Amino acid sequence: MQNPNARAQAIQNRLNQAKQSAANLAETIIDKQTSDYLLRLAVNHLGDVERFLLPNAQKAETERNADMWFRAAENVLRMSEEQIGLVKKLTDQYGRDIRVVGI
Repeated sequence: MQNPNARAQAIQNRLNQAKQSAANLAETIIDKQTSDYLLRLAVNHLGDVERFLLPNAQKAETERNADMWFRAAENVLRMSEEQIGLVKKLTDQYGRDIRVVGI
């Protein structure tokens, strides 16, 4: 298994990068309601990783338990990164003034 401190740092680095990407996209998209709609789930998941999953991984009492928490954090982080990537593609394709109709 990977060193727990190195694994936590790798997750933290990815988390910081994803948070910055989401913030940049939120500033890029002109319509606040659209920005919130497209990024809400990803940002909420990033908060879950930061405030719940990663801290539980770091304070786990057993290696197996820590591995479970780290895997959960990595999976949720991956889902957030994918959602942020999809929003980035939308802004690249349709520009800053994209709107979601019907929300």
